[in-house]
Amino acid sequence: MWAYPTGSIRGTWNHPECHLRLCQRFQDDGNGVDVTTQVTPELQRRMRTGIWQVAAKRNRWSTASDLSRQLSSATGTTVSRQTVYRRLGHIGLYARRPVRCVLITATHCRLRFTWSRACIMDTTTVVLCDVFRRVQSVMMTGHIYRDVILEQHVRLFRGTMGAEFLFMDDNARSHRANIVDECLQSEDITRMD
Repeated sequence: MWAYPTGSIRGTWNHPECHLRLCQRFQDDGNGVDVTTQVTPELQRRMRTGIWQVAAKRNRWSTASDLSRQLSSATGTTVSRQTVYRRLGHIGLYARRPVRCVLITATHCRLRFTWSRACIMDTTTVVLCDVFRRVQSVMMTGHIYRDVILEQHVRLFRGTMGAEFLFMDDNARSHRANIVDECLQSEDITRMD
């Protein structure tokens, strides 16, 4: 981050906190060295970035707009929110946005767990639950599709609907397997193509 090693005198002098301490001491009692006339624009930028870094680390929920307002009220320097965001991004800090973050409560965890125990996730994956309530996800083959979906659900639903029942599926590989065709023919179920 800095051009000089941290332990060297130049490295210590180039650190923004050193400049801030000297400026503060000079403003307090007049004994410090007046470095404000010797500060280059690059050094001022580094000092502001250091101030933002310290402020962002102290208050992790500050947004870039908050930090921009704090700098403006403290130093009188106006800096855009985007500049603060970009400079903090260069040193690996990103402003938090608590408004957009939803905190997960115990109710959320419970609802997620309940949802994870659903039997059918999508058309190609079936979740099988064993006696110990462990959930196991497997790829659906033609055999699993026939055993789990066709025989347990479609056949019973066809009995309820009667002769006008028309079975429609997507063209997934497991739905078009020969074993599935044989099962549908044996149950006298018409497939919609």
